[in-house]
Amino acid sequence: MMLGDDINDMISVTPIHDSVSQIIDLVERSDGGSVMIKFPQDMSMTIMRMIGRDIEPALHIPVHQLVRIVDVTKTKILDFALDLETRGILGEGIRFSKAEEQLAQSITYHTINIERMDNSKIHQASDGSNQSR
Repeated sequence: MMLGDDINDMISVTPIHDSVSQIIDLVERSDGGSVMIKFPQDMSMTIMRMIGRDIEPALHIPVHQLVRIVDVTKTKILDFALDLETRGILGEGIRFSKAEEQLAQSITYHTINIERMDNSKIHQASDGSNQSR
């Protein structure tokens, strides 16, 4: 069955919103082949109508792709920590000195992904700003 790109993406790609610990748990509980993720009910109904069969569709994700998510996350955290160290921001235990906090304020990273945020405000380096509900 030939499908358009939009439909192909709908049935073969899904964002993962689970935490790293949840992904690790999925990997550890898997049989090593793949993990099955069910589609939302409305999407399942649409897919069943499209294929003309009353079988519940699901996305099978190879475990190695989940392992890659965990590995990339660990690498980004390690890179971040090593970058702080090269800038002299070491921390002692779980505390940073005032000088280290000052150094850290000058670092800019653009890797934050906020999927959804309702009724929120973000203030970064904004003098005199306040947040109210």
